[in-house]
Amino acid sequence: LFRSWAISLGVPAGTTSLIVGIQPLIVAALAGLLLSEKVSAVQWAGLLLGLLGVFLVVADKLSLGEGTPFGIFLCFLALFSMAFGTLYQKKYCSDMSLKSGNFIQCIVAAIYFWIMAFFMESMVITWTGELIFALAWLILVLSLGAITLLYILLRNGAAANVSSLFFLVPPCTAVVAYLLFGETLGAFSFAGMGAVIAGVALVNIKFGKKA
Repeated sequence: LFRSWAISLGVPAGTTSLIVGIQPLIVAALAGLLLSEKVSAVQWAGLLLGLLGVFLVVADKLSLGEGTPFGIFLCFLALFSMAFGTLYQKKYCSDMSLKSGNFIQCIVAAIYFWIMAFFMESMVITWTGELIFALAWLILVLSLGAITLLYILLRNGAAANVSSLFFLVPPCTAVVAYLLFGETLGAFSFAGMGAVIAGVALVNIKFGKKA
């Protein structure tokens, strides 16, 4: 939500991706303090390599001087919200029921977005095939599929390992944008994808069975 709001305020998508991409580093830094997890030197190298890869992937889309201070603030708010949510989920909610957990989250999110829509939107829906497809994707693939998978990963793996998978989001987005929207992939993008894959492998290689 905060990231989408930031983009609507003129912050480039590449900039938001880079800021939010710091999340695995924050989780790794706090995992030892809050979760008693140990992050090895090799894993730290993998996290830094993953961040470098994210930077290379979005480098072509970074624009200096765009956006607003409030938009950048929202990016960092999204960053720390994701990091806190990951740590909280791992520490206190690893054994929760996936059904009830998803249900509670969806209800709370629905109430929140309804309130926001009431004050910021017209509350008029124009039903189209594209909208129905988008809603089905958001509900089935993201809200149910991806979030449930995240809960399962956090239940069985270390928080730092699971968070490193977020590095894969910008490269995957770049590939999808290339296939669906004809966006170009330059040398930096391919180098970044390789760096991200290598970084995630370094983070998870020791704990691959758990993560």
